[in-house]
Formats: sequence, structure tokens, C-alpha cells
Amino acid sequence: MQMSWQEKRIHNKPWDNKIDKTLVGTSLRQRRKSRPKTSRQLRYQTQTYQSGSSSCLCLGGYCQHQQVSQSGLGTYSLQSFKGRNPMTFKLGARSEERLLGVNETLVDIVQRAISLTKQDFSVICGRRTKQEQEALVAKGASQTMKSKHLEGKAVDLMAYVAGSGGRWELNLYDEIADAMAQAACDLGVSNLRWGAAWHIDDLASWWENNNTAEDAMNAYVDLRRSQGRRPFIDAPHFELT
Repeated sequence: MQMSWQEKRIHNKPWDNKIDKTLVGTSLRQRRKSRPKTSRQLRYQTQTYQSGSSSCLCLGGYCQHQQVSQSGLGTYSLQSFKGRNPMTFKLGARSEERLLGVNETLVDIVQRAISLTKQDFSVICGRRTKQEQEALVAKGASQTMKSKHLEGKAVDLMAYVAGSGGRWELNLYDEIADAMAQAACDLGVSNLRWGAAWHIDDLASWWENNNTAEDAMNAYVDLRRSQGRRPFIDAPHFELT
């Protein structure tokens, strides 16, 4: 008997039933990992790189295959990079300059995060002088003279999209915050806070428990609304408590 288009649509997604039966109660991150790879992902993963070749499909300013291809071992499949971020970014000179005077632990987190993130970013602010903070408060760009920027314990990061420059869409900052949380977790830092989830003093523990930065922001918004207060979202901001 010929199937209707609705039946064909279900029939063409055989993994749906598998997820329903085997991944009940698991985290969103685990469910995403269970999905089969698309044909585009499979094509990308099976590309090989000839030793000494100057061509590479990596996106971003740093090619993670470059060091491997120079080792003289022949061809390499992207299968050897399974589990790593294929888009590896690197901080620019201006970003590095803006990290001068910032707490070393926070600098380590930022430098680790740029190698983990799926979303490129730059550092737009690090340590501030008292005069700089006063000027920001005067024009409403900051709300306090007790900013962690004055202690060198805060940074502001801007999402960067190739061809578009700096961007402010919140979903881009979810990706950056996930990378910052993972970096803090990797480095054993338990006092990282994000400006879109002020109620969480340890972003690394939140992330380690299979929660995303998006979850953190939504929880903060719900909390503030339940208190009858307006949420203050400063997504580019990260600080040490």
C-alpha cells in the first residue's frame, strides 16, 4: 500500500523512535549527540589532507590541521579530530592588548574559551580606570561604581561574524558563554559569573551539570520576573566573583 506524505515523513526519520525509547530523561546535549550526522557533516568529516598541502577546509584564522600535515605522516582524516571544534579561533592583537591588567585566571579562561568556542569573539573591554567607569555611569552605559572592571576581574566580549563584524544577537552570546563555562570547568575555576545570569556564581558547575548558557539566562529572567523585577541582561560581560 502506498504511504501518504505524512507517513513518508515519519518513515524517513528512523532515529526518532530510538531517541524516544533510549534517551528518556537525558540532557539536551546528550540527545543532540545521538542524532545521525547529516550528509554535509559526513562529507566534511571524511575529507583528507595531504602532507604539505596548503589547502584546508577549516574556517577561522587558525588551521588545526597545519601542524599535523607538517609531521610527514601522509594523509589525515578528520576522523582523528572527532570531538574537537573544527572551527578554531584565535584572539587578535587588540584583544590581547585589552587583557593587559586583567586577572590572570580570567585571562586564562578567555584564552581557553577562544579555542573551544563555536562562535568567534573579541575582547572589547578589560580593566577600567575610575575615570573611565565614571564616564560610563554618567552616560548610562554602566550602573555601578563597584564594577569588577575596576579590579581587573571582568571582561566584555563581542561576538564576531566574518563579513559582518561585531554582532549583538543574544543567541551568539549563548555560544560564547558555553565556551567560557567549559573553559572555567577545564581550568577548575568555580567563581565565573555571566552578565546574562547574575544569579549563578559558578557558571562552570552549571554547565558541568548538562545545563546550557541559554538555560541559565532563561532561569535568571524567570527569577527576576517572579520577583516583580526587570532582568538586567549584559550578555558580553563575564566576571570573577
